[in-house]
Amino acid sequence: MTLRILLALAIAVLVQCSRAAGESDALSDAWTATKQEAKRLAVIGQIRATLIDRKDVKSRYVRVRFDGKNLQLAGFVQSTNMIAIIEQAAREVAKPERVETFWAIQDNLQDHDPYKTFVEEQTSDFGIWLKVKASLASPDVRPLLKNAVVQAVDVDHGKVTLYLIVDAPPAEIDLAPHIKGISGVKGYECRLAKTYAAP
Repeated sequence: MTLRILLALAIAVLVQCSRAAGESDALSDAWTATKQEAKRLAVIGQIRATLIDRKDVKSRYVRVRFDGKNLQLAGFVQSTNMIAIIEQAAREVAKPERVETFWAIQDNLQDHDPYKTFVEEQTSDFGIWLKVKASLASPDVRPLLKNAVVQAVDVDHGKVTLYLIVDAPPAEIDLAPHIKGISGVKGYECRLAKTYAAP
């Protein structure tokens, strides 16, 4: 009887040790994953900061993705020369194994929301900008953007320009009904940068 009890106790101890080891491994894996994620986000933040510091780069039109090895840059640039500048700056920070880039060239990008002469115009455009952002976040619009990211929203004297990065078909996303009906909107344009090959 005593031997059976001792065997049962020994088995129970082994089970507990095994569980503890498993929990320790799980904690170690979670900690490793957390550190990797923090490092990944830090690299993305450093790339963004590097681009913001450059006066010749319109960084708010650029999306940066990095998984620890692969770097993806996408968005809108003023020229092919600017593409080389952005890619070089990002490579120096991330030191990636692989780089993917997807660009649409636009020659009239703004450093920030366009400057208006009158305070009334600034206030009006900012109000429109807030309404556009709210519309884009609405339940009716979110499904339309399931494969796209609104990288930037510009409002200039009532004219709204959306800059979309589209990651999968369909490329044509009809957001006009959700923008043109907003009070104060005098014009609407949607510009696209695609990160996939056309079929």
